[in-house]
Amino acid sequence: MLYLTKASFDSYYRQDISDLGKLVTVTKTEKIEDRNSTVTYYTTVAGEFKRVCYELKQGKKTLYVAEKYCLKGYTEYTESRVSLDVPTRIVILGEENHEYFRVSLSGEKQRPGVEYLLEFGLREL
Repeated sequence: MLYLTKASFDSYYRQDISDLGKLVTVTKTEKIEDRNSTVTYYTTVAGEFKRVCYELKQGKKTLYVAEKYCLKGYTEYTESRVSLDVPTRIVILGEENHEYFRVSLSGEKQRPGVEYLLEFGLREL
């Protein structure tokens, strides 16, 4: 877990949640209302991807989640990571009691459930 300042949180939010950057071509964006998420399909020189972004709330904690899926790989590395069901990477940006953090997950064997994701948060020492 990486603890962040508000400015760093805002920067990571733009990078991980709201903006894909200049090196991608967005091919389709859709809202999934029943899951309150946004799905963005895009291509890069490495392959074809989709990103699913959504928000989870629990008490005073808000998590902004971005799941990245590799749909088709153009390189040996991305070919080995193709999965329609399991994200290749999950980024969680959290805000809890005016404190900010970022967690990055990869190598998951299945798509994590909401309960698992909500376990991430600040803990008192």
